[in-house]
Amino acid sequence: MSQDIINELIAIVGQTAVLNAKDDMSPYLTDWHGKYHGAAHAVVLPDNTDEVAAIMAWADKHDVVVVPQGGNTGFM
Repeated sequence: MSQDIINELIAIVGQTAVLNAKDDMSPYLTDWHGKYHGAAHAVVLPDNTDEVAAIMAWADKHDVVVVPQGGNTGFM
């Protein structure tokens, strides 16, 4: 993911709410049991519904897949 894209996400949610370093993202890419593992170019941590809406609009505009995450337990 290019730095321009990361900068666009930062403009939406702020510097501390966009993670793109492997070590920073790793807790968000594995479930609580360590059974499921994912991959991502970035993890975005919105603080409110306005930021969620802005992120989703941005993702739609750029044809970026978004995978929402809840408690990360793997339970359904």
